[in-house]
Amino acid sequence: MKKILLLVTVFLIVGMTAYSQVNVTFTVDMTALQTNGYFVPAGDTVRVSGDFNGWSTTATNLTQGTGADSAIYSATVAGVSSGPINYKFLFSTAVGVQWETLAANRQATIGSSDVTLPTVPFYTDITGKQNHVKFTVDMTLPIKTGLVIIGTTNIYLAGTMTNWGTNPLLMTKNADSSYSVWVDSIKSGNIAQFKFVYAVGAFAWDHSETINTASGNREWLVPEQDSTVFKDFWNGVNPNVQLGTATVNFNIDMSVMVNAGIYNTSKDSVLISGIFNGWTTTTDFLNQNAANDSLYFLPHAFTSEPLGTLEAYKYVVKKHTTGLDSVWLDGYERPVHWGGNNRVELFSGADKDTTDYYDGIHPDWSIPVGTNLKVTFNLDMTPAMDASKQAVPFDPSKDTVYWSSGEPAFAATQHWYRPSGGHLKNLPLVRIGNTNIYTGSFTVKEPSFNAFEYNYEWQNPDLSWVSEPAGLGIDFAYRVRFAGQLVANKFPRNPWVFPTDTWTNTDKKTDQETDPYKSYLGIKNENQVPLSYSLSQNYPNPFNPSTTIKFTIMKGDFVSLKIYNVLGQEVVTLVNQQLTPGSYSYKFDASRLGSGIYFYTINSGNFNQTKKMILLK
Repeated sequence: MKKILLLVTVFLIVGMTAYSQVNVTFTVDMTALQTNGYFVPAGDTVRVSGDFNGWSTTATNLTQGTGADSAIYSATVAGVSSGPINYKFLFSTAVGVQWETLAANRQATIGSSDVTLPTVPFYTDITGKQNHVKFTVDMTLPIKTGLVIIGTTNIYLAGTMTNWGTNPLLMTKNADSSYSVWVDSIKSGNIAQFKFVYAVGAFAWDHSETINTASGNREWLVPEQDSTVFKDFWNGVNPNVQLGTATVNFNIDMSVMVNAGIYNTSKDSVLISGIFNGWTTTTDFLNQNAANDSLYFLPHAFTSEPLGTLEAYKYVVKKHTTGLDSVWLDGYERPVHWGGNNRVELFSGADKDTTDYYDGIHPDWSIPVGTNLKVTFNLDMTPAMDASKQAVPFDPSKDTVYWSSGEPAFAATQHWYRPSGGHLKNLPLVRIGNTNIYTGSFTVKEPSFNAFEYNYEWQNPDLSWVSEPAGLGIDFAYRVRFAGQLVANKFPRNPWVFPTDTWTNTDKKTDQETDPYKSYLGIKNENQVPLSYSLSQNYPNPFNPSTTIKFTIMKGDFVSLKIYNVLGQEVVTLVNQQLTPGSYSYKFDASRLGSGIYFYTINSGNFNQTKKMILLK
């Protein structure tokens, strides 16, 4: 019997050793790439990929070191099976994923204990040397549609290498319908930003709607090889497309603006301005519907238009007087569904109607008189204080942070006048204790509507400004948030505290909300008056892939709810904002995490508690 037990024990030990899973720390040195400008820490993300994570290009981010080790990146991967592994380092940029250019994968043999692999330099053949690049654009389509006349219309290249429109480079026509120009002295590994332009009086630029980059510009990673060629079609549209003729009837409902008291149907006007009419602000006024004076329409005939064209446009309000109405000088809408960017209509070659509300604001979102809706915004300024991310870092002791509306129609309902300098100073934010979190509140003047489109900026003591980027032609250049609703024009949680924003230096803001009803479901106050602080066990548990976490807080305070792995590393922040007393529930989706044990911790004032949960896939 003892022999049998001994054999079983040996078998179990051998089995556990053969199939043990350990923690492996990967470390890479990015110094060389950072020095030649190929890798930019502020915008690029370093990762490790291998057979242990399915060669994922998004799963495992490395963390940047500090001080003298700021070019060193590392990450610990849990649950790596013992035995040989293959892997490579990579980093993601605005133009895609850049892998190490090793001929073969890196390899390591993992034992039965946790291990830290040696630090290695990121291997690439990119040296940052000066190269010549030929840029070519195929103008067949604009020539075919009559927008460009050979021998008369000039074609240019404009971008970072020409100081954009200041010194655009004239392109030369080739034997076909393409145009080319050589650019000297562009570093390999550099991300060139540019557009093609043709000139008929004013410049006509590539459509940003067809260029899928965060900047809205064409972007190209200059290769190590000299004398390379970048070539594309005008607007990125293949000229071998079908042309169509059709009428699109544009309809807009101004009722929300009428109810908000900023649009007068008997005196004010609205027009359509788009790529198809030269972005006019003086013609193409819409007709008023005889049966409902808040409705407007205008048919527009498209002739010989390429099928599949994305027609960019906006509606523009023209006010009848100055004086009080001068608060709404900028009548261009900032549609909330695009974060302030242009509307886009796909041209299919068939007659059609398109209908929406001005700024994309539904009547259900109107805020009636007597609501007294108070809203609170919170902003994490940590990235703005980081010299590696901010050229001139934010100084809490001297600078003043502001929340600024990016929606002229909403600003008009609040009687906020935009000064000549362009900075509204709508809402100054104050620091919460010694944290990097800033907060501010205001009560919405009524009548108005429930859609908050905004960005942040700060003013220095010398009265100069630093703003989050909000470039034209960029989807979601502004944040969009809504106070939660369950039914039309009612606000069950008042005051409403928005999720904490984080200062960003990118044009595109990722923290967007889509409508008040979904906003209410994010964090749901269950309208119970709590007698104590508590953190409940998540349910279900184990779970796959989602579970619900409930908690209560007795006093209004700043609350954080975070998820950690078994190594104590923070993997997800669920809540990070000021909350009022109440009972809350949060649905946690862990579909992007691996199986294992996780811990969730709540901190609110002097209350902190941690519980364990199991993700079982």
